[in-house]
Amino acid sequence: MPQTWLEFRTTDVSAATTFLTATFGWTYVTVQLAGNKLYYKFKDSNNVFRAGLVLDQQVRVIGYIWVDEPDAIVTNALQNGGTVVAQGTGHPVLGTWAILDGPNTAPFGVMNGNP
Repeated sequence: MPQTWLEFRTTDVSAATTFLTATFGWTYVTVQLAGNKLYYKFKDSNNVFRAGLVLDQQVRVIGYIWVDEPDAIVTNALQNGGTVVAQGTGHPVLGTWAILDGPNTAPFGVMNGNP
């Protein structure tokens, strides 16, 4: 299982999927999330999933780190001056997850999911 996962957020799914497939030689599958939102999972030539893409109001990348206990990491982050940007459970890719922001860090995610 990979140790990190990049999630690209874009305002133009068509342009982003074209760019990522051409740049990395990846292919992708489309997954329907709750609320009819689409999620694009990119895999390499060995069929290993490497990244995801979702439509958003701003362009950015969020890196996720696989951990055994995301909730424990959230607790540690809060105790050390971090904030929770978003958090959830039951996501088809991320499992239990959280997006955190720490003092002087960019937002990052933790999860125990399986791409």
